[in-house]
Amino acid sequence: MFEPATTSVISEKLLFSRKEVAHLTGLSLPFIDTLIRDGRLPVIRIGARTLVAREDLLRFSGAERSKG
Repeated sequence: MFEPATTSVISEKLLFSRKEVAHLTGLSLPFIDTLIRDGRLPVIRIGARTLVAREDLLRFSGAERSKG
């Protein structure tokens, strides 16, 4: 799901904003919000920010690929 140039960005950061997750996955922000709301994409809330941990993003991408 991720392109080689994108994987280096993923390996450098620990947490990603919803907008970054949408950009990295190529999914729309409303769809990312749906995944979060449905509990399919775990998040960390820090103040008003909603963040996705690198491990959860990679786990999500692997789980979606295996459902294929």
